[in-house]
This record gives sequence, C-alpha cells and structure tokens, in this order.
Amino acid sequence: MQRNVQLNVDKEFLDVKDLAEILDIGKSLVYKLVRQNMIPHVRIGSSIKFVKSQIEDWLGQGGTKGEVV
Repeated sequence: MQRNVQLNVDKEFLDVKDLAEILDIGKSLVYKLVRQNMIPHVRIGSSIKFVKSQIEDWLGQGGTKGEVV
C-alpha cells in the first residue's frame, strides 16, 4: 500500500547531503543506496541528485528498490 509522503523542502532537486539530513542517515549510507540502485537518483556528470517527487514516491512505497533515471 502506498502512502502519501511529502517532504518539507523547498528544493525540487536534492543532493546527497540534503537527503542524508532529511532521512537522518549518514551520507555514506546514501551513497551505498545509490551504488546498489536502491533509491531513485539522477547522475549529472559526477554529481548525484535526487528529484524530490521521486523520493516522496519512494518513501511512500516504503523505501523499496527504485529505478535509476
């Protein structure tokens, strides 16, 4: 069952630091989730970005394996 999750953040795109703070986890865990393709993300050059709406959907699904965009 999907829940409606809304992050209280003004940015549309989040970086690793932003997401780690929001989820209250370490940046190293965020990088691990990205490496394992467990969280939806976008690579722009060497930068990793997260689309806020995709993270909200991912959290609403219980943080299950996401697709890389």
